[in-house]
Formats: sequence, structure tokens, C-alpha cells
Amino acid sequence: MCRSALVLAALVGLTAAVQKDEYLVSGVKTGTTSPFGLSPEILENIPHDKCAVSIPVPGNDDSMTLVTLGINREVWLKTFNGEEWSPTWIRMNITASSGPSAIRDEKDQLHIFVRGMDGLIWHRFEKDGEWSDWLHLGNVKTTTGPVAVINSEGLISVFALGSNKAVWVNTQEGLSDSEGVCTSGKAFPTAEQESRPENSESIATTDTGFDDGSPSHKEVGTSLLELSQDDDEKARLDKELIQNATQEAHREWLRVDSLKTSSDSVKEMKYVWSGWENLGGVWTSKPTVTINNEGLLSVFVRGVDRSLYVASQETSAEHGLVWSDWVWLKGNFASAPKVSAITMADGMTVVTARSTDKGFYTKKQSNDVTGVEWGQWEPVGGLWASGPTVLSPNSDTLDVFGLSTDLSVWHKQYSEEDEKGAWSAPESLGGRFSTSVSVTKDTQGLMHVFARGHDHAIWYKSQSADANNVAEWGTWNSLGGAFKGFPC
Repeated sequence: MCRSALVLAALVGLTAAVQKDEYLVSGVKTGTTSPFGLSPEILENIPHDKCAVSIPVPGNDDSMTLVTLGINREVWLKTFNGEEWSPTWIRMNITASSGPSAIRDEKDQLHIFVRGMDGLIWHRFEKDGEWSDWLHLGNVKTTTGPVAVINSEGLISVFALGSNKAVWVNTQEGLSDSEGVCTSGKAFPTAEQESRPENSESIATTDTGFDDGSPSHKEVGTSLLELSQDDDEKARLDKELIQNATQEAHREWLRVDSLKTSSDSVKEMKYVWSGWENLGGVWTSKPTVTINNEGLLSVFVRGVDRSLYVASQETSAEHGLVWSDWVWLKGNFASAPKVSAITMADGMTVVTARSTDKGFYTKKQSNDVTGVEWGQWEPVGGLWASGPTVLSPNSDTLDVFGLSTDLSVWHKQYSEEDEKGAWSAPESLGGRFSTSVSVTKDTQGLMHVFARGHDHAIWYKSQSADANNVAEWGTWNSLGGAFKGFPC
């Protein structure tokens, strides 16, 4: 780690020399007499694991939306249409006590979640350019901002710490319309699955295959069903009943689907939530959530002993989907750390956090014939002044971003081209910033980096493909505004 730190320090010095007398970047001129343009007192008081912007997954057309918390604690939004940014920030008409969490669902609809001044989690969503009202998710007081994730059914699960410092979760169950409550999940069986004999018993039907309340339901005389039938005829009728039931289910799904994409007013749509579930524990950090290749969620938090812990969804024959007990991942991490967790192409989860020695450490799952287990904490190298942001733009690489001790954005990449894998030398992206980095990638796999400058504005830097189709970084650009940092 010492060698890596020396390399990083040397690169920092070189970068500072090259950038001397450059134009104003993020509100701090690099050529000032104080190191890095800031006095030692200010450097010492820089908030560490704070974020400044929530970035949903980019849209299908490479559009992007930034959701931020203003210095007046109002929530603001700015959009990118794939070619240029909107000229102004849009006020979302709510005062929040936390940073926002924003996410896009499978319909490319934007959802924003915040912790209100009353401690409740509030939700607002957009459809076809029209916004719903703000609605809260139930009377559970929280002590952190929300974390939203799309689960395997295409529904949103929201996590936060409650007033008892335990992790709580609330999940969408469907939509409420004039005809009642209907599921908005997507897990209907395929034709091949329907044809399997072992699946036929799992589809509950009436004698006709339709629900009694369905407009397609027709009474059938019992004499018809009591007639003796040979095996072929019975199999044919059983298959027909299953097909009828499936068609009915698909009609219901299409009705819900059309509701979500119809021209009806967004004000008339209301999501139905499961209600808050307590996952237990006493924790000292905002939850971090990831989903694996099997569609199961895992939530990571820091305990009072400064270690990380994880609880994961499991399948149970008796109870269906349940949460595991909390598993100790060890470690010794900074106060309220920014924990980054992602799932790699092999289905294994990698978690990264900043330790009390200001180094980034990663821990990865591995699997063998005995099952899945966690490895040791491995150092990334370097000294860091913010929490990590991790992205996996390709199947065999891991990209880590953070602020170094010079408050510039630095980048390292882990490659698994050989059996052991290795971290690249650190790369400086320049700038001077006051929060952790937020990173997203577009449909081409190009990365876009965002952070808050010392002028309180949001700054960004993007990759583009050169003539040889190799990604290269552009320059820092300001999106303006005045924003607060908030726990990641």
C-alpha cells in the first residue's frame, strides 16, 4: 500500500504542476499560493463520504436526469436529452431532510424518493412529462435518506434506517385504479413453462379456467365435467383449462401494462406498497443495496463496531422469499461510509468502502462446490478523501472513482484478464471538489462523472470515443446551481 501511495503522491504532484494557472475549475483556481487552492483548515474540515447528486440509469436514448438537494433543502432536477443539458434546474416542490434517491422503472418512468422534514419517505413519479403528487410510503419515521432499487419483478424496493436504527424496506405491489388493485409484476410463465405437467398444479383455476368474476366466465354444466374421459381427452381438457387461465392472466397483465403507459392523467395513478418491513439490527450508515443475477437483493450497512454487515434475500419452500440473518463481513470503516456494491458478470458481488486508514478496500464473493463465500478485504491502493464509487462498464473490469487528498477526482481500474487480476495505476481526472463522485454509463458503455465543486455547483466530465473507438475523457463543465452534500 505504501508503494501505491507514493505513486499516487508523485502523480498528484505532476498533475498539479501541469495544471498550474489553468482556468477556474469547480470554483477553485489551481495556481493559488495555498496547496490545492484551499487552506489546511478547510482541507481538514472537508466532509468525507458525502454525495451531491443522484443519477438514475440513463434512458434508452442516452438521456440522463440529475436529482440534487439545494442549499435551501429543496429538491432540484436537470435533464440531458442525449445531446444537450436543459438550460435551467427544475424545482420539484418539496423540502427534504435527506438527499434524493432516483430510479427509472422498466417503463422508463422516473421515480424520486426523499426523506421529508417529518421523517417519512415521500415518492413522486413522472410519466410522459407529467408529474404525480408527492405521496408518502407510510407512517414509519426514518433517520436516513431512502435507497431505491428495481427488483427481479420490475418493482421498486425502498430501504432506509428507521428511528430504531434498524433497516426497513417497503416494496411496490401494484397500481390502484378505478377497477381495484392489480399487480404490476412481470413474472408470468412462458408457453414452454406452461406445458410442463409439474407446473399445471400451480395455476389455480375454476372449472372453466376463468375467475368467477371475469367477463369471460361462462357457467358450465356439471354433467359435461362428469362424463367419462379417456386419458388423451382428459389431457386435452387440462391443457385447455391451463391455457384459458394463462390467457386470463395475460389479459390482466396487459390491462395493467396499458394503464402504466396510457394517456390517462398521472394524477389518477397510485402505486400500492407492501408496507414497511423491519429487517432488524442497529446500524450507523445508510443502507447500500444490490441485486444478483438470480434477482435476489442484498443490503449492506455499517455496525456500531465499524464493521460491515450484509443481509440477503433467500428462497424458502415454506415461506417463499425471506431475508437471511445478518452476516458479519468484518473490516474497520470510516464514520457513515459510502459503501459501493455491484454484481459482476459472473454473478458474484463486490463491495468497496473507505477504511479508517483512508484507503479503499474491496471484498468479493467466490463460489465453488460448497457454495458462495466472501473473500478477504483487499486494498485498492492510494489515500482517499471521499468514499468510493464503483462501476463495471465491461464484464471483466471494475472502475473505482474517488477524491484523493488533493480533492481531485482519481480513477483506478481492476482487470481480471489473468487469474489473479490487478489494479491499474491511478489516473487523475483533475478538478477540485467537495463531495464524493457520482458516475453513470450510457448505452455505449461510456462513463460520465459528476461531483460538487467548492462553488456549490455540479460539475461533470464525460468520455467520448475517438477515431479509433477508444474512450477518452473530455474537460470539466459546470451545470451551475447551488447544492448541499448529503450522506451517500
